[in-house]
Amino acid sequence: RQLADAPALRLRALDPPGGPPVDPPVDPPVDRPGGGAPGRGRRRGAGHAFRVPRDVVAPIERAARRRGTTFFAALVTAYQILLSRHSGQTDILVGTQWAARDHVELEPMIGHLTDTLVLRGDLAGDRTFADLLDATHLALMDAHAHRAVPFERLAVELGLAGGTGGDPIPPTMIALNRPGSDPTVRDHIGAHLSAEPFDAGFRQTGFDIALEGRRDHAGLALSFTYDAGRFDAATIERLADRLQELLAGIAAHPGARISALPTTPAAGRRAVADRAGGRVTVPSGTGGRSPG
Repeated sequence: RQLADAPALRLRALDPPGGPPVDPPVDPPVDRPGGGAPGRGRRRGAGHAFRVPRDVVAPIERAARRRGTTFFAALVTAYQILLSRHSGQTDILVGTQWAARDHVELEPMIGHLTDTLVLRGDLAGDRTFADLLDATHLALMDAHAHRAVPFERLAVELGLAGGTGGDPIPPTMIALNRPGSDPTVRDHIGAHLSAEPFDAGFRQTGFDIALEGRRDHAGLALSFTYDAGRFDAATIERLADRLQELLAGIAAHPGARISALPTTPAAGRRAVADRAGGRVTVPSGTGGRSPG
């Protein structure tokens, strides 16, 4: 019964409503297309952490609530805009994971049980962020309504192949952990002891690039985990800077059109103008990949 719905799911996940089937989007551009391990095998991973302050997070959350959706939907929308600017594509696939313990039979099981949901963003045209946020909300609800069909099995049944090495899983993922979902060390070891984080040396990733966020009292802690065989650290740092700039622009103007939202930090715009001898004006909402 679940797989009988597969053609309809394919229309929702991969084909534009009312239009002919299209080829799956290609991977985001990488620094070394041939680098990294094929498929979802173990890869040499790396990470880059950064923060978004509370005075940026709060206006975005309020804007999302006015549209009847969540901060996570707003973050997905912003991430799709960032990927579109970086790649020059308008057809963006982003994966996310959803808890799969929704059957009583699974309650006694121990382990990490999740479903992969694939969200498709259509960034063609020049819609407002609010309009794109509405579309993301609908995509999330639609994907959740049909999550009883495992994406990996659906991909096999439909003969889909995407991502690196024929892997049907999108090359990029996004996750936002709930506030309080990760108790502090103090909760475990007691108030009489002190602790500080340290680098445990974990250097593996299953995706080309993944964005993970966690809400806290100071705003939003974000981190990119990426395949170091395919991306340079400098590229990921620029993506983080551009995402920070984009989120700040959304917070200030949540009703702005996508083309008007900034993704190039002021320092980068000045550098471009300097290289051009001051003869050009670089708009804050530049499309395509940044020059620097």
